Formats: sequence, C-alpha cells, structure tokens
Amino acid sequence: MHYRDQMTQLGERYSEVGFQDYYKALVASNLLKAVKDQRMNLWVDVGPGVIRGSGTIGDKFAWEYQYPVTLKLDGQQSGSPPQRFIFTLRIQQTDVRVKNAGLEVTQVITTNAN
Repeated sequence: MHYRDQMTQLGERYSEVGFQDYYKALVASNLLKAVKDQRMNLWVDVGPGVIRGSGTIGDKFAWEYQYPVTLKLDGQQSGSPPQRFIFTLRIQQTDVRVKNAGLEVTQVITTNAN
C-alpha cells in the first residue's frame, strides 16, 4: 500500500493536533523523506505497552499510553540500523459522531531509546 494511503487511514485515529504531531515526528526523524525519496520500506516492531496514567482533562476522560517501538529502513541497496524509541500517546474520549471509535490521539511524544 502506498504511504499516503496509509497515512490518510491513520488520520481517523487522531485529533487534528495529534496528527500534526505524528507528521512532524516523521519529518523530523527523516523517515518520511527516506520512504519517499529513496523508496525505502519502513519495518516497525511494536512492543507491549502500558497505561501510565489516566484522568479527566476538562470534561473528557484521557489516558497516557506508552510503548516501545523499533524502526528500521530497508532498501534495495541500503538500509539503516534499528532505531529504538519510546512512544507516548495521549488518548482522550471524543464524540462518536466525530470519531467512530469514540477515542482520538491528541498528542504523540517520541523519545529516543538507543
């Protein structure tokens, strides 16, 4: 599947600001550039996560979910060593008329774990 289609499908899971955070992280890490310009494939390994906190923000219930992620780029002639990160997602309830699941990612924080 083409990367644009994959990113568009992910948009349903995010708030507008949350998706902007996700996109900025892809750009800042140069992963999106490598996938687009060098026709690299992105290999992703996601470990088990934990809920690090929960509570209300304003009138909505929210969770902070954290999990390890390993990313690796592979191409026909080159690749990259695995890069390890900790992803922290802030997830909150939302109107089911807006998001079918009734949840949306409002913030994405990536921390280098190498």
